[in-house]
Amino acid sequence: MTDKLRITENENDIAGKLSLMVARRPLSVKSDIKQHSDGAVLRDALHIPLEHQKILKDIHLINQPDSTAKRHIEYQAMIERKYEILVKALDLCDNVGRCLLDLNENYVEVSKKTSNVDTDCQALLREQEDLAHTAKDLRKKIQFFNEAHRISGMVKTNDLAMKMVTGPDLHLILEKLDTCKQFMKTHAKWKEAQRYLGVFTRLEDRVLKAVRLHFTAQLRAVVATLRKNNAGDPDLKMTSAKAFVEFQNVASKIKPLIESFEKKESSEQHQMLLGGLQETFAQCRLQMLKDEIQTGWQKDLDENFKLPDAIRHCCSFLVSTLGFEYQLFEHFFEINPASKAVLHSLLGKLSSFLYTGIRPLLIREMELEPISQAIVTLKREVLEQQVLPRGEAMSPFVSVIKRLLQDMQLRLAYRAQRYINEQIAGFEPSAEDLDYPNCLLRKSEEGKSIESKSKMISPSDKKSALKAAAADTKQADMLKATGATKWFPTISRTVMCLFKLHECVEAGAFSHLAQEALSQCSRSLKMASQKILSKSGEIHAQLFMIKYLLILRSQISVLNIIRHHENLLDFSHMKDIFSNVVAGKASLETLLRQGTPSIVKKEINAKKNLQIDLKLTCERLIAQQSDVLVGKLAAVLQEVSNRMNQETSAEPAADDITRIYAVLEDMLGNTKEESEGRRKAKIVATKKGLDDLSSHLKSYLENVKLERMLLDPIIANMKKAFGEARDCMLKSKSKEVEAVESCLLQLESELIVRSK
Repeated sequence: MTDKLRITENENDIAGKLSLMVARRPLSVKSDIKQHSDGAVLRDALHIPLEHQKILKDIHLINQPDSTAKRHIEYQAMIERKYEILVKALDLCDNVGRCLLDLNENYVEVSKKTSNVDTDCQALLREQEDLAHTAKDLRKKIQFFNEAHRISGMVKTNDLAMKMVTGPDLHLILEKLDTCKQFMKTHAKWKEAQRYLGVFTRLEDRVLKAVRLHFTAQLRAVVATLRKNNAGDPDLKMTSAKAFVEFQNVASKIKPLIESFEKKESSEQHQMLLGGLQETFAQCRLQMLKDEIQTGWQKDLDENFKLPDAIRHCCSFLVSTLGFEYQLFEHFFEINPASKAVLHSLLGKLSSFLYTGIRPLLIREMELEPISQAIVTLKREVLEQQVLPRGEAMSPFVSVIKRLLQDMQLRLAYRAQRYINEQIAGFEPSAEDLDYPNCLLRKSEEGKSIESKSKMISPSDKKSALKAAAADTKQADMLKATGATKWFPTISRTVMCLFKLHECVEAGAFSHLAQEALSQCSRSLKMASQKILSKSGEIHAQLFMIKYLLILRSQISVLNIIRHHENLLDFSHMKDIFSNVVAGKASLETLLRQGTPSIVKKEINAKKNLQIDLKLTCERLIAQQSDVLVGKLAAVLQEVSNRMNQETSAEPAADDITRIYAVLEDMLGNTKEESEGRRKAKIVATKKGLDDLSSHLKSYLENVKLERMLLDPIIANMKKAFGEARDCMLKSKSKEVEAVESCLLQLESELIVRSK
């Protein structure tokens, strides 16, 4: 039975193709099943086997028995039922497809609506977030406005403000005020922004004012304590040290508050606060020290100190005080360009106390010695040794010292000018000053006591000795050691004046004053020499000039006196022009064109003029003494020579030899009594004349080398005259030749002795 019902391979293949087609091509829910090609194919696939089966049925009916035909008929009926079922299923599938298409359309519509709803919800959420942010910003912005009322309550009274300054919230409040002010500046267009900006500014000013009041109160408290404890204490240095310790303790307490303003990037108001605190501190210290100086220091200056000692006392106090003030300022504030300006202003005002304290003493001082000593003290002991090594802390003091030095140098130059005019140019020598050579003997006796106590300065040490004398406070004693007490007054005054000026005034001013002093000193020597000439004789006048010109030249040799030039107006050529104009030989146009005075540059070199005066005086002395000793002999020899030239004679006459012999006899001093002719001729015995000359040279010069420098040219002139006399005698055949030769030998032997 199973064999009979078995389908053929062809049928099996058709069923497999049908199932494969159904599996590969399912019905689409988006298309109409009636129009789908697969439905037609499905029907074709179902239709083909039916036809095929009909053919097979006919074949089997022919060849098969009835049972087989029956089976096939049953099979065909089953196939037809299945076909109907499949057709119904296909119809059902078509209905399902249409339903699915409807569902798909509904789904698309619902999806669109859902997307729109989601978009609206997202927009609402964003709007909600924006509103939340806006509300948050509004709360923050409103908070800035509310801070004004909160902080205003904290600084409502001075007590609350002072309490806040000493509390821990000060800088938080200041930062909040800065933030609020910046916010108001950023939102300046808001209606209430400007008003609240003013409110915050006033609140900040009130807080900063409280800080200043707190700082000032601390300083006033320590000042009151110091004044109470130091009342009646005359020791300024001890008082200053105590004040330094007390202020240092205050600085340790208040320094954190000040540092908080210095370390952060402060606003303009904070910078002004720091500047105000620095100024307050500076004023407090300045007033305190000013009171101390006025009560103690000024009294000492007026009663106890001369100018050099006052310089030492004041500068010693100020150097220590300025050092304390610099350190104390560093304890309170950080050193930066702004604070450094305040510090230097304080140090400068403190330094000015030296100027205001010393200047009255300087004006009252009339002597050169104290002023020069004060300059040396201020320049060397104070400026070079104490102030400059301390560096920046003393920089304001340096400018005050230099200013005071300039005033002192100006005062010294003025007093030196007055001294030159009054004590040198206006000096009137007394009879005792002009009593030469007795004056030398008297001064020599007076100077023996001084020379026994002091050592003579050697020439090799003279330069260093004079420089030391200029800087030494005992300069007068040093100059006494050089013999200044035996000098003519204008010489000692000139040398003393120059030593006091040297290295105390500027080089140009010193050279100008030195030129004038030397010129006036030389003028006074010439005037004194003229008076000595009329009183004591020419040799004393000349030796007086030589002595003091040599002393003056020696003393100023170590001084750097610079020559200078002066411009003078020369009117000499205008005399002829005026004469011609008056005489009508020239017009006024000529006077205007040629009548301009010319400018003549005149060199002023006192050293050179001094050397010229010394040289001329020495030459005059040599000529004068040569004339005294051998002048008559030279005159007779000249007359003999002139007569021989006129008479063209080869030998002198006998009378000439007699005259020469008589002069030589007088020079030898052989005649016991001085003849009338000898007195008229003023013939001086050679030995006596040389003895007197040597004695005078020794008395005036006190230097063998200088004596020889003047004596040797005179002896040379005498030898020359004796040689000319011998030459004249050799030309003569007179009987007196031998006597003349004998006289010449005696005189020359005397010269030989003097030459040794």
